[in-house]
Parts: sequence; structure tokens; C-alpha cells
Amino acid sequence: MGELRITLLGRIPSKKNSKQWIIRGGRRLLVPSANYAAWHEENIWHLKEYHLSHPIETRCSVEIKIYFPDNIKADLSNKAESIMDLLVDGGILQDDNHKICPDLHLISMGVDKDNPRAEITILTDNYL
Repeated sequence: MGELRITLLGRIPSKKNSKQWIIRGGRRLLVPSANYAAWHEENIWHLKEYHLSHPIETRCSVEIKIYFPDNIKADLSNKAESIMDLLVDGGILQDDNHKICPDLHLISMGVDKDNPRAEITILTDNYL
């Protein structure tokens, strides 16, 4: 069984709760906030350090441990959605659907104000 460990530093923004309406070409569009977009872009570059030849496309287990920067209420599942979308966009996972990722564990590790982060462990039989 293969194992891939990834750490994302800082506060994990919620893609779902940070969306904004903008108008382009006379049409209203719902887009992620500038804060989320900056976090996503920065971490896409971070994921390139893992040099996978191609995304994981077989059944895998994903564990996400989130260390929060403060005691502000936050929805763990929204943070996980941001992380899973990043893993797909960054070429780590081919998709985050239930056929590729049938086993997802979310764990709040409480507050670590000096080192907020998400620690991600991906286990798969066919590690690339």
C-alpha cells in the first residue's frame, strides 16, 4: 500500500462560504473570493513539489487533519471541500468522487495558533 503525505500551511479558506457575485458581460457569476483564489493558486504550486507522473485514479483513502488558527466557528466539511478540490486541480487526485475516494476521514485537531495547517494522508493500493 502506498502513502502520500501533504501539509498545507495556514488557514484553510472555505470555498463555499467565501463566494461572491460579480458581473461580467452583463451576466451575474458566482465566484470564489479573492482570498480563496489566492490560497488555491499558492497551494497549486505547492502540490507540484510532489511530482506525481499522473493523478491517483484508483480507490484511495484520504484522511484530513485540520489545525485551526483560532476558536472562530468553522465548518469542517467546507474546509475539506476546499482541500479536495485543490487535490483534484493540483493533479494529485483524478477526481474526488465516491469511486476514487470512497473513504474520507475529517478530523479537527483543535487550535494551533502558531502553526495552523491541514495534514493530508492519502493511502492507495496502487500508489504512483
